[in-house]
Amino acid sequence: MCLYVKLKSSAVARVMVLAVLCLATADFSAGLAQAPQRVAIVNSSTRAEYQQASRFIGAELRLANPGLSVEELVFESANGRDVEFWQRLSRSKPDLVVTVGSESTQSARTHAVDLPVIFTMVLDKYGKVQGDSDHRDYNGVTLAIPVDQQFEYIKKVLPDARRVGFIYGSKLEEVFNEASAAAQKRGIRLVAEKIASERDIPESLRRILPGIDAYWLPLDPMIFEEIVFQWVLRECYKNSVPIFSVYQHVVQAGIPVALGVDYEDISRQTVEIVLRRLKGGRFLAPVVEHPRKLILYVNEGVASGLNLRIPENIVRQSVTIRSGN
Repeated sequence: MCLYVKLKSSAVARVMVLAVLCLATADFSAGLAQAPQRVAIVNSSTRAEYQQASRFIGAELRLANPGLSVEELVFESANGRDVEFWQRLSRSKPDLVVTVGSESTQSARTHAVDLPVIFTMVLDKYGKVQGDSDHRDYNGVTLAIPVDQQFEYIKKVLPDARRVGFIYGSKLEEVFNEASAAAQKRGIRLVAEKIASERDIPESLRRILPGIDAYWLPLDPMIFEEIVFQWVLRECYKNSVPIFSVYQHVVQAGIPVALGVDYEDISRQTVEIVLRRLKGGRFLAPVVEHPRKLILYVNEGVASGLNLRIPENIVRQSVTIRSGN
């Protein structure tokens, strides 16, 4: 009888220990499940457009996922502090980093290889995509407008333009190839000249101006240098050749027509990629999206001075601005 009682007590004790262990494990697992995911938004600087994008992205993420922890930071790069900045952020182990602007994005690609990154508000000086195929968890939205879409709008805005001029350097060779294909597809002859340096621009431009109906000006540091840019602007206007370019600021500077992006929608695209990455984990291949919502800007005074005949349906969909606004 005593032996039976002892055995029974021992069995009950083992069952109780197992029960306690199961409860503890369940509580621990529940704690892990309830731990909020963390997103760190890193602004390249305190520029107003970066701050605005950061606030929009943070607000939309919190709205979509109320349990998400979102922290907004300003990138620290002065006096070589960028390495320390990323080391400190890595130690805090965020689930995802959103870089806003080129400076923090480029630095993250170099110094934050262990962190998953979604970039936004990024455009390098040649208008190329910022995706990095060597870093499989480096994704985002580029501000670069594809060349094919630019020529699609050239055809819509300037339907009478049969010959479009383009001057380019060696670093824009790929852009030239894309432009050639895009122009040919739309029955446009691309009158292009390759130059070695900015010193060749005046002679090259004067050579092609008499034989073109419009001039295409993608992002190019050689021509967007202030003095060169203003000279090209004046020469084209003097010869009654309209310039088609990209982004709102060039229209404010005096270019008649340019294709820009909707910055709020860029932020919305960024939020969608972030939520997909948080929910589904690492993408199988790098995800780099172009702007999906474009805006046509028209400088009313310059367009009128050139006597541009932009189709009425296109004018209704455009944003009209004045030089300097």
